[in-house]
Amino acid sequence: MKYADHFRELARRCRRLSKTAVDPELIEQSRVWAVDFADEADEAERRAVERERFTDEGADAARKRRILLEGRNVLRQRLAIKRYLFLKLGKRR
Repeated sequence: MKYADHFRELARRCRRLSKTAVDPELIEQSRVWAVDFADEADEAERRAVERERFTDEGADAARKRRILLEGRNVLRQRLAIKRYLFLKLGKRR
Protein backbone atom coordinates (compact mmCIF):
# COMPACT_ATOMS: atom_id res chain seq x y z
CA MET A 1 0.00 0.00 0.00
CA LYS A 2 2.99 2.31 0.23
CA TYR A 3 2.77 2.91 -3.52
CA ALA A 4 -0.88 3.89 -3.26
CA ASP A 5 -0.06 6.28 -0.41
CA HIS A 6 2.72 7.82 -2.49
CA PHE A 7 0.40 8.40 -5.45
CA ARG A 8 -2.27 9.86 -3.17
CA GLU A 9 0.26 12.30 -1.75
CA LEU A 10 1.26 13.36 -5.26
CA ALA A 11 -2.41 13.87 -6.15
CA ARG A 12 -2.85 16.06 -3.04
CA ARG A 13 0.15 18.15 -4.00
CA CYS A 14 -1.21 18.65 -7.50
CA ARG A 15 -4.62 19.67 -6.15
CA ARG A 16 -2.96 22.15 -3.80
CA LEU A 17 -0.91 23.54 -6.68
CA SER A 18 -4.01 23.90 -8.86
CA LYS A 19 -5.70 25.94 -6.10
CA THR A 20 -2.75 28.29 -5.60
CA ALA A 21 -1.54 28.66 -9.19
CA VAL A 22 -2.35 31.72 -11.28
CA ASP A 23 -1.52 30.49 -14.79
CA PRO A 24 -4.59 28.78 -16.35
CA GLU A 25 -2.45 26.21 -18.19
CA LEU A 26 -0.68 25.25 -14.97
CA ILE A 27 -4.03 24.95 -13.16
CA GLU A 28 -5.40 22.65 -15.85
CA GLN A 29 -2.25 20.53 -16.01
CA SER A 30 -2.20 20.18 -12.21
CA ARG A 31 -5.80 19.00 -12.23
CA VAL A 32 -5.06 16.43 -14.93
CA TRP A 33 -2.05 15.14 -12.98
CA ALA A 34 -4.10 15.00 -9.77
CA VAL A 35 -6.68 12.78 -11.46
CA ASP A 36 -3.97 10.61 -13.04
CA PHE A 37 -2.18 10.14 -9.72
CA ALA A 38 -5.46 9.30 -7.96
CA ASP A 39 -6.17 6.68 -10.65
CA GLU A 40 -2.68 5.23 -10.18
CA ALA A 41 -3.29 5.03 -6.42
CA ASP A 42 -6.57 3.18 -6.99
CA GLU A 43 -4.86 0.76 -9.37
CA ALA A 44 -2.03 0.13 -6.88
CA GLU A 45 -4.59 -0.66 -4.16
CA ARG A 46 -6.45 -3.04 -6.47
CA ARG A 47 -3.22 -4.86 -7.32
CA ALA A 48 -2.31 -5.16 -3.64
CA VAL A 49 -5.72 -6.61 -2.77
CA GLU A 50 -5.56 -9.07 -5.66
CA ARG A 51 -2.07 -10.15 -4.61
CA GLU A 52 -3.27 -10.77 -1.04
CA ARG A 53 -6.28 -12.72 -2.27
CA PHE A 54 -4.18 -15.01 -4.47
CA THR A 55 -1.65 -15.52 -1.67
CA ASP A 56 -4.42 -16.51 0.74
CA GLU A 57 -5.90 -18.97 -1.77
CA GLY A 58 -2.52 -20.61 -2.27
CA ALA A 59 -2.06 -20.98 1.48
CA ASP A 60 -5.52 -22.55 1.80
CA ALA A 61 -4.75 -25.12 -0.89
CA ALA A 62 -1.44 -26.00 0.78
CA ARG A 63 -3.18 -26.35 4.16
CA LYS A 64 -5.82 -28.69 2.69
CA ARG A 65 -3.13 -30.85 1.06
CA ARG A 66 -1.23 -31.06 4.34
CA ILE A 67 -4.38 -32.09 6.20
CA LEU A 68 -5.07 -34.79 3.62
CA LEU A 69 -1.51 -36.12 3.77
CA GLU A 70 -1.31 -36.10 7.58
CA GLY A 71 -4.55 -37.92 8.32
CA ARG A 72 -4.92 -41.66 8.19
CA ASN A 73 -8.65 -41.88 8.40
CA VAL A 74 -10.76 -40.40 5.58
CA LEU A 75 -13.50 -39.33 7.97
CA ARG A 76 -10.96 -37.63 10.23
CA GLN A 77 -9.52 -35.82 7.20
CA ARG A 78 -12.92 -34.54 6.12
CA LEU A 79 -13.74 -33.35 9.62
CA ALA A 80 -10.39 -31.57 9.88
CA ILE A 81 -10.98 -29.78 6.57
CA LYS A 82 -14.53 -28.81 7.55
CA ARG A 83 -13.32 -27.51 10.93
CA TYR A 84 -10.57 -25.50 9.24
CA LEU A 85 -12.99 -23.97 6.72
CA PHE A 86 -15.54 -23.19 9.44
CA LEU A 87 -12.93 -21.40 11.53
CA LYS A 88 -11.57 -19.55 8.52
CA LEU A 89 -14.98 -18.40 7.28
CA GLY A 90 -16.04 -17.49 10.82
CA LYS A 91 -13.08 -15.13 11.19
CA ARG A 92 -13.99 -13.24 8.01
CA ARG A 93 -17.37 -12.16 9.34
